[in-house]
Amino acid sequence: MRPKWEIQETINSEIPFSEALNKIKKLLLYNRGMNSIQELNSTLNHEYDPFLLPDMQIAVSRISKAINNQEIIGILGDFDVDGLSGTALLCKALGQLDVKTIPYIPNRVSEGHGLNKGSIDNFKSQNVSLIITVDCGTSSLTEVEYASSLGIETIITDHHAITGELPKAIAIVNPLQPKSEYKFKKLTGAGLAYKLSQALFSFLGFKYPNNLIQMAAIGTIGDVAPLIEENRYIVKTGIEEIKKTPNPGMQAIIELIRYPTEINSELISFQIIPRLNAAGRLDNPELSLEILLTDDYSKAKKISRQLDFINDKRKFLTEEIMEEALNRINPDSKIIFLEDEKWPIGIIGLVANKIQEQFNKPAFIIHKNNETSRGSARCPETFNLVKALEKCSNFLEDFGGHPQAAGFSIKTEQISEFKKTIEKIGNTKGNIINSPPSKSIDCKLPIKFLQNKTFEFINSLEPFGKGNPEPIFMTSQVIVTDVQKIGVNQNHLKLKLSHENWKGPAIGFNLAHIPVKSNDLIDIIYNAKNKTWSGKQFIELNIIDFKKL
Repeated sequence: MRPKWEIQETINSEIPFSEALNKIKKLLLYNRGMNSIQELNSTLNHEYDPFLLPDMQIAVSRISKAINNQEIIGILGDFDVDGLSGTALLCKALGQLDVKTIPYIPNRVSEGHGLNKGSIDNFKSQNVSLIITVDCGTSSLTEVEYASSLGIETIITDHHAITGELPKAIAIVNPLQPKSEYKFKKLTGAGLAYKLSQALFSFLGFKYPNNLIQMAAIGTIGDVAPLIEENRYIVKTGIEEIKKTPNPGMQAIIELIRYPTEINSELISFQIIPRLNAAGRLDNPELSLEILLTDDYSKAKKISRQLDFINDKRKFLTEEIMEEALNRINPDSKIIFLEDEKWPIGIIGLVANKIQEQFNKPAFIIHKNNETSRGSARCPETFNLVKALEKCSNFLEDFGGHPQAAGFSIKTEQISEFKKTIEKIGNTKGNIINSPPSKSIDCKLPIKFLQNKTFEFINSLEPFGKGNPEPIFMTSQVIVTDVQKIGVNQNHLKLKLSHENWKGPAIGFNLAHIPVKSNDLIDIIYNAKNKTWSGKQFIELNIIDFKKL
């Protein structure tokens, strides 16, 4: 569904550049809830006290006891990059304290999310007496009880919504607990692993190793958490650490992809994270954990090539399944609901996300199995998946996640009734769901105002992501001088554009379905990139949408 353009302000072409630059600065800050760059950067000078998180004191006291007693600690993280990076962070932090840890990442296909009996038995066989979860565990009542019956205590660190009774763990470090005094509620699983390790080092009187924050940064970006307040601090500081002393695994992936720009949130989001996630989607997530844990660069290089190969396979499967899914969708339905026994569990979440972005509707995609099926759901901000799944909980074996991204398991025989109930919920919210998405545009301006000083200011707003979006500009009456369709499925546009005295390249991802040809006059909304190639500097536009005049 094409977005509705919402232009905040227009900058007149006739004013001098110095005046235009001041207006651009004020607009970009104001649109992000700030009055000055100093106010924006004040978030980088402040972290909240980790001991304000619920049960943190209990958690670090128990870990300290384990250290003194030379206990073996099991670290169980979720299989996405948030859980992987948080698990690696805790293993490295405890390793610096000479603690033996056993990391465990559940297999997405055979085990599913979170703690399970098999993982607990695995820990027991290796004499683990304390389990710390990362990015999971809030709903693991029976699993925590089972671990306790084996003499294993559990500390839960998790940021997912609390939907019912809490497990009887010795500590549940979740900022969404009703008793939480922690002001910032948007930390990720890796962010909480960072806060736990930070509290532990403080409790023991040791200086915290700064390079560990890069793991928290990767997890925060990977979980698409809002990059505001403490998350902004974690990502900004973590990226600086990657630039200074990168984890060998990060260095190996960055060198493999030969990315032609500096390390930033875009590089991590679109190049590093998909490779780390790919192994868990199609194969064994242990490969991704291994590259984050290893200090051997030659080993990291070998693993990076393996992850690159798996990621290429993941991209091919996603496009293939997306094509099948599009042929089945009824565009008039309020909610998109698809099921198939051939679609891999690790890919359905990606497909659900692509569908909800394209149609701006909730998408439920199910990998159908004989007895128990698994599903993934994504939706726009006008819908709440957690509340919807709560209303259908009588049909579900298990569910969890966030308002806009969730997963669930269901008895296959219940899918039909579940679908009817979800569609009824969709019908009651039809007008809200069917409203076109809006795209907030910082300002309308001529491209000539995008100069070096403009880009210097834009770069000072980094890191970009949810909650702190990359600036979006609009320019009218742009001439198309050349058009090419590119990509494996010819679904992207490569353009050459001209506006007043400016001429330059543009890329439009997933826009090849919109008719356009040379000499067309168009209005465009876009992100602007200041690039250098072979010593020459130029501006490239990343087209978000365009309209023919």
